[in-house]
Amino acid sequence: MVKEAVLKETGCGLAHGLREVSVALHPIPHLTRPVFGQLHAIARVRLSCGHHAMLSVPGTVSPAVTVLSPHITDFL
Repeated sequence: MVKEAVLKETGCGLAHGLREVSVALHPIPHLTRPVFGQLHAIARVRLSCGHHAMLSVPGTVSPAVTVLSPHITDFL
C-alpha cells in the first residue's frame, strides 16, 4: 500500500515505478530513499470501517489526517 500511495501521488503509475520505491514498515511506514529525486512523507490512516489507507504527500512532514464519516445525505 505504501508504494501504491507514493506512485499515485507522483502520477507515474504502478507499472513504471514499483522498483523506484523502497520502503521500511518499522517503526512507522517510511521511504528509505527519495523517489524520482523527491522525498515523500507517509501517513497510515485507519478508516471507520476498520480498513486502512496510506497517504503520501511531498516533503518530509507526515500529514495530519482527519477522517470524516459521511452521512447518507452526502450522496443524494
